[in-house]
Amino acid sequence: MEYFKHRNINIPLIGLGSWGLGENEALMESEIETGKYAIINHGMTLIDTAEMYGDGRSEKIVAKMIDGIDRDKLFIVGKILPENAQNGQYIKSCKQSLANIGIDYFDLYLLHWKSSVNLGDMVKNMEKLKSLGLIKNWGVSNFDVTEMEELFQIEND
Repeated sequence: MEYFKHRNINIPLIGLGSWGLGENEALMESEIETGKYAIINHGMTLIDTAEMYGDGRSEKIVAKMIDGIDRDKLFIVGKILPENAQNGQYIKSCKQSLANIGIDYFDLYLLHWKSSVNLGDMVKNMEKLKSLGLIKNWGVSNFDVTEMEELFQIEND
C-alpha cells in the first residue's frame, strides 16, 4: 500500500468506500466478507463511511469488516450530515457513528456537504470534537470553489 504523508500522518492512497452497503439485507454477509478480504489481503485500510449511508447500516457493516483488525492500522473517514453539524447535534451524531462502527475516534471527519451550515460554527464544532478526542482531523466533502473560499476565509480570521 502506498501512502500520502500530510502533517506526519500516513494516509492510504486508495480506500474502501461504503456507500450502498447495507441497502440490500440479502447481500450484507457478502459485503462484510468482501470488505474484510479487501482490508486483510489488499491493504485497503482507508475506509470511508457516512451516517447517511444505509441510514447507519453501512457503519454497522464496517464494524463487522474491521472486527479483529488492529485499529492503529486503519484510517477511518466518517461524514456528518449538514443538519447534524449544527444546533448542538454534532457531538451526539459523531458519538452515534463511532458507536455504530465500534471505534473510539475517526481519523478524519468530514462535513458531507455545506447546505445552510454556518461554517464558522462548523469549524468550532469540529475543533470541539478534536478536543474531546472523538476525531483526529476534520475536513469537508462536496464543496465547490466558492464554498472552499468561504471556509478558507474563516480559518484565516
